[in-house]
Amino acid sequence: MADTVKTSLAKMDEAIMGVIGNYRSLILDAIAEGADEGANIFIKEAQKVSPPFEGKSKGSPRYRDCWAIKNRPKAKYVRSVGNTKRVKGKNGSQIPLINILEFSTVRGRPHVAKAVKNSEGQIMELYMSKLKKVGE
Repeated sequence: MADTVKTSLAKMDEAIMGVIGNYRSLILDAIAEGADEGANIFIKEAQKVSPPFEGKSKGSPRYRDCWAIKNRPKAKYVRSVGNTKRVKGKNGSQIPLINILEFSTVRGRPHVAKAVKNSEGQIMELYMSKLKKVGE
């Protein structure tokens, strides 16, 4: 980012703000690009550590195959990752299986924290590499 800007002393503040604005735009673009890639890194790790839960109904996708990214329209740089697998509750309602596996004291098999811990370093490296490219 070795751009040269010629300006007068009177318009120095405008020139500096223009350079900073361009640099900010490049950084935000790198963060947005990294959000999708980071979410995919987490999903791969979550699939590895997910319990091998097979659904009772035939043709139903396995729990580990139901990880998905949810984009948030008002949060450009945020990706939510969750599991879409649902099971029938006692009263016939649909309950997210991830809630049971993470929080049940009877059938619980917590695994999300392990996936976060295992993918954290890779995601940080991803963002660092994208930000370093902006600075070059």
